Amino acid sequence: MEACLQEEMEKFKRTGNPFAVLFADVDYLHEINNTHGHETGDKMLKEIGLMLRRNSRKADRFCRWGGDEFVGLLQLKQPEDIKSAAIRLKTAAEKCEIEVRGRKISCQTAIGITVVRDDDTIRSLVDRADRYMYEAKKIVGNQIVTDFTER
Repeated sequence: MEACLQEEMEKFKRTGNPFAVLFADVDYLHEINNTHGHETGDKMLKEIGLMLRRNSRKADRFCRWGGDEFVGLLQLKQPEDIKSAAIRLKTAAEKCEIEVRGRKISCQTAIGITVVRDDDTIRSLVDRADRYMYEAKKIVGNQIVTDFTER
């Protein structure tokens, strides 16, 4: 993903074509692992990864960034496109669930999305998306914070 981000940043500097970075965190993964086992936690991570992929454009890219975190690189025509992406992902996240021994478990996520700015570095861009994700976590329950979220 770091190579992809570098490539997109270089393209942005050359062409001005915007892109966005998404930072997602799976809520309560530790508790899911402790209560239902790591196999269930792994199933949850896979389902959230699939949810992100299914509800994004084919050109968008995602990777698992850490234990329970994902990073996405979203292709945009206009910066405002993240508004519709956020609505689409929030709706999908609210429906995301796995079934374990006949019991449904919700896949709760907190997501931050930000559009590249002229003065950004890869670090500042990822840090801002990460900060937005933490803002979403404070709200609790499948929340998304973007550059356009009223604060």
